[in-house]
Amino acid sequence: MRQKHLARIIAQFSPVTVYESLMSALSGTDLASFEHFRNRIKLHTSEVVEYIRSKTDNFASISYFTPSKEGDYEKGEHKKLEQTPSLNLQDLPRFTGGPESFAKALRRTFPHITFLIFINALFFTLSFVAFLKYDVR
Repeated sequence: MRQKHLARIIAQFSPVTVYESLMSALSGTDLASFEHFRNRIKLHTSEVVEYIRSKTDNFASISYFTPSKEGDYEKGEHKKLEQTPSLNLQDLPRFTGGPESFAKALRRTFPHITFLIFINALFFTLSFVAFLKYDVR
């Protein structure tokens, strides 16, 4: 892992790698965006579990998941399930894990943008100086 991290740091001096990092961050396909999405999934999972706990007295009752009672299948009353309307999930917590805002992505990628502008200005200056020294005749 240390070697991979060192290779990534050294690669950051290449304009191509900086551009790739910048574009993946702005499009939301980089590691930080993926971690943001995973954190939202964890938060939503805990919200759903807490919601179900509140509806079932801490998972003590199966009434939220099925309209039958505890011993209905043992008594042979499972045919009632076909006549009972399906469960209404309108009040279930919604997942709101959209991508991070563009402004936040810009703030996070500001060092990449600055370095890309700097390296372009440096290469332009060096090439301009090289052409000034070149004699056309």
